[in-house]
Amino acid sequence: MTAMVQDAFRRGVTLLDTAPSYGDAESRLGALAPSGARYITKFTLSDRPPNEEDLYLRSLRRLQADSLHGLLAHRISDLSHPQFGQVLEILRSARSAGLVERFGVSVYDRTELDLAFRIIPDLDIVQVPGNAVDRRLLDDDLVAELHENGVQIHVRSVFLQGLLLEDSERLDSRFRQLIPAIQLFDEVADELRTTRMRVLLGQLKDDPLVDAVLVGATSYEELRQILDSWESNVQIPKLGAPALGNEILDARAWKAR
Repeated sequence: MTAMVQDAFRRGVTLLDTAPSYGDAESRLGALAPSGARYITKFTLSDRPPNEEDLYLRSLRRLQADSLHGLLAHRISDLSHPQFGQVLEILRSARSAGLVERFGVSVYDRTELDLAFRIIPDLDIVQVPGNAVDRRLLDDDLVAELHENGVQIHVRSVFLQGLLLEDSERLDSRFRQLIPAIQLFDEVADELRTTRMRVLLGQLKDDPLVDAVLVGATSYEELRQILDSWESNVQIPKLGAPALGNEILDARAWKAR
């Protein structure tokens, strides 16, 4: 893991996304990441009164960092916590003190984004799902308005939990609707003599609304493929997202099927 983190940093990946709920990820990153790494982490509220220790100080110590680039509410339900007003006061104080540069929330859809903006009118970072088959939020007027007003837009699920990288013939029957899109990505990749991964990343890389793209890698080889695809100079045309329902696009719905 040390080599992965250091190589990613060397190639320009200096913003790392983590959370206390990801096992010992914060402590491991704090021990392994080079000096100058920036972090986004998350908090989840409990029955205890909100306090600086639970919200961000413990994470800062684990990460061995002086400040956080971003601090997100991990669940939209946290915004409805009866003491969330106190949370906002703590976060605003941390931002004023330079301990947290930006705070906001991770959302799944427009309804959640509306709620987040209503409860946190001064949010300045939001994490949204987006990829080559799901541009529902990336094409939303509210996202454009937020970005214009200085809110950073970070995009996750860029490979749709890995489904968009799968061999179409091996897709679970639940996701067969993705096959035409995957075939199109492969056709474009063949025509441009590049890879499907590059086509997928190309749908986000030059998007003016996208400030950061969140990807994960479980091995050095996966990391290398992602970075090579991202750094490729092959120009990728914008492809229209197919009409797919929540049962395909929202990973929360997969468990219910």
